Amino acid sequence: MSAVGQRHKRWKPGYALIWTNVKAATLIQAIRPYLRIKSNHAAALLEFQEHLRRCRRTRDSEGHLLRLSKTELRYRERFHRRLRRLNERGVIRGSRHRGRERRLTSGLPLSPEYLAGFIDGEGSLMIARWTSPRYTRVYYKPRISIANTDKEVLQQIQQAYGGILTNQPPRKAAWRFAYQLIWTDGMVGPLLSVVKPYLIIKRDQAGVLEQLIRSRRRMLQDRKPSAKRSVGIPASVLAEQAELYRKVKRLNRRGPPIGGLSNRQKGASRPQLYIAR
Repeated sequence: MSAVGQRHKRWKPGYALIWTNVKAATLIQAIRPYLRIKSNHAAALLEFQEHLRRCRRTRDSEGHLLRLSKTELRYRERFHRRLRRLNERGVIRGSRHRGRERRLTSGLPLSPEYLAGFIDGEGSLMIARWTSPRYTRVYYKPRISIANTDKEVLQQIQQAYGGILTNQPPRKAAWRFAYQLIWTDGMVGPLLSVVKPYLIIKRDQAGVLEQLIRSRRRMLQDRKPSAKRSVGIPASVLAEQAELYRKVKRLNRRGPPIGGLSNRQKGASRPQLYIAR
């Protein structure tokens, strides 16, 4: 465990949990069957670890390890470049498939635990606030989204758990095109019932969204059948939903919590698997 500091002075401090050498290989071997986006990374690292295991190091008469041969250094350098290509953040230049490897697919079903981990790391749980142009009244709706540059994985999640798949243009021209899978309004409740038991980082946000869903359900149940949609919403209900909206915004802040509010660390960016020189 190490502290990686703050990328921005207003953001919360970040931390990194690191495995290296044999410990890293043992962990990768255990999680490899469940990996989807980084399945090729895992395969390359395990291949490299197996090579290291077979590689015989020689020592001098005093027991000191001798330098690696030029052939061995070139072999390790190729592995290093291979992992760098897999981890490239930007667009793939040159031919369409340059730097890409055939995806190693997981044969396991897409479990709620996997999706919860995906949401913890790549997701956003929020309350959308909008004003009806017809009735000039504020409404609050629950919303969950996950974003990634790997469209295939998001499509697999969509097939299993629904949602709306949209394009998300990159923030920088050199970055890869991204995609977003969104659950909103009536889609959020069923999804939370599946993934909330496995959420860790965003469990508090999930609880706030559930409170909003219950509030909206009570609001609809208490409304008289003859009442129009533009009337019949008590001010106390709107105030309750407005407070839930503010609460989830505080939980999602990148910076330090305000007023001592308990706040879980926002999901970190996608981890990089690499071979160190």
